[in-house]
Amino acid sequence: MESIAPLPSPGPKQQLLGRLGELGLTFVDTPTPVFRTMEACRLGRGELNIQGVFCKNLFVRDKKRQYYVICALEDTEVDLNKLRKDLGAARCLTFASEEEMKEKLGVVPGGVSPLTAFHFGGAQDITLVLDQRIMVADLANFHPLDLESTLTLSPSSLLRFLASYNIVPVVRDLSPTTTPKSESPVQHSEDTQQQQQQQQQQQTPES
Repeated sequence: MESIAPLPSPGPKQQLLGRLGELGLTFVDTPTPVFRTMEACRLGRGELNIQGVFCKNLFVRDKKRQYYVICALEDTEVDLNKLRKDLGAARCLTFASEEEMKEKLGVVPGGVSPLTAFHFGGAQDITLVLDQRIMVADLANFHPLDLESTLTLSPSSLLRFLASYNIVPVVRDLSPTTTPKSESPVQHSEDTQQQQQQQQQQQTPES
């Protein structure tokens, strides 16, 4: 009698989709090419007819190794210096390493998104920060633990998914703001240098 080989275990993406299904959430999963830059993403998705806003996702940490998953609209240049002060993070925010990304979120560069909560659950050393402009959109798009796929769902469904892991995201307005007149020229120069370095590291799509 021939033995029957066991079925392969579902991969991370299929497990995630199963979780969304268990929660009764509506979503659309669309196969997409692997985009290496935000510009390539904007140009390449035109024929795919994917509805909703697209997002830029960053994975950073402070000096005390508190980690932050930051999700903003795709055209946002996230001011990490300003956000650090707002969040009360220790000293500066720097980009986490690829090894930390794999360990903490279970994804490779380009795969960061709020959906990585599937891996990090309610970890005390990870904070999720969402752009409030995403939360008022009808639909939003993220990689579902797979760079060759884009998952579309509503912000309310995203919140229900996060709540299933007891995650309450920090919602902030990450849109650009003008520099206050009271700010000193020296401080403005230092911040500008930091922002230029940040912008260079934010060119790769993380959604």
